[in-house]
Amino acid sequence: MRATLALKIYSADLDKLEELSAKLKTVVGGVPGVADLSAEANKGKPQMVIKVDRQAAARYGLNADDILAVVQAGIGGEAVSTLIDGTRRFDIAVRLPEEFRSVRRRSRRSDPNRRRCDRAFLQRGEGRA
Repeated sequence: MRATLALKIYSADLDKLEELSAKLKTVVGGVPGVADLSAEANKGKPQMVIKVDRQAAARYGLNADDILAVVQAGIGGEAVSTLIDGTRRFDIAVRLPEEFRSVRRRSRRSDPNRRRCDRAFLQRGEGRA
């Protein structure tokens, strides 16, 4: 934020932060001599929220941390080795193909008895910027 005078408000509640920002803009706008008043949106960044069904995972001997680590590596990529070319080094990373990284539905997997069980629920959300 570049300004002669700036007010910054912080809160974990993004909706409350937006509400307070609008109120402050109204109050400060009423002060004589104020010019070029603006409020910057402090919107969060899009994110994927993954909620692991811990009971279903436990039936297969899996824990939430292991599932989330695999999902994180599959979506964001993870360095598994290093290629050395003379004096230069390059990480070799693995990640899932695009069609699997953009999944927006329930992730399912069959158990040995051919039944289906939910492993995690994927949804779009918004996090802090």
